[in-house]
Amino acid sequence: MKTNEIDRHLNDISFMIARHQGLQFNNQKEVDRHVTSTTQQLKDMMQQSNEMFIAGLNFLIETKQHPVADIASQILESMDTPEKMVPIIESQIINNDDSLKLFSEAVNSYYGCGDFHTEECVISVLLTLFPMEPQPFACYATMLWRKEGIAAAVELYKNIIDVFENPILDYFAADCYFKAGDRTGAKALLDRAMQNVEKEPETYADIAQFIRILLREF
Repeated sequence: MKTNEIDRHLNDISFMIARHQGLQFNNQKEVDRHVTSTTQQLKDMMQQSNEMFIAGLNFLIETKQHPVADIASQILESMDTPEKMVPIIESQIINNDDSLKLFSEAVNSYYGCGDFHTEECVISVLLTLFPMEPQPFACYATMLWRKEGIAAAVELYKNIIDVFENPILDYFAADCYFKAGDRTGAKALLDRAMQNVEKEPETYADIAQFIRILLREF
């Protein structure tokens, strides 16, 4: 996608955000000023996210943990050529049943390394490559908890659980809520988690036992 096309998409998103927030403006100049400011914020976020993703890939390459280091290297080398990167993502990530486990283990090796920036970079790789899995979000929330405190982790979970309903994520969010003193919110999440566990008991057998243990606190 060319730069001008990206700018148009970001402008459209900025207008949507303003409408969703119900903002009122006195004239078109105020609208344009707000949209321009929001668009720049989105571009800055994209740039920061891309820089963190690249840094995270490099950290994983440096671990020399194969095959994760090899896959990270292939992705990094093809980032400027989408037609080359897409088949790599499909074969090495989407169609590789072991990819999430392998990358999670590699990322977890940085847990407690003493450098939150490094942790955030490698976690950004998980979030980018596995956006529909709960583990990357729980991993990021745990890092945020240690870095900025439990309130920051609670705020992150609040933004995620409304759009991503998964028993594993609900359990970790409930544990965070519980330790932050929000027993009502924690109980609601655990109840929702159990309802979804009962629909797929074999899939969520492991997390089910932890959900039941935490429910005993109520």
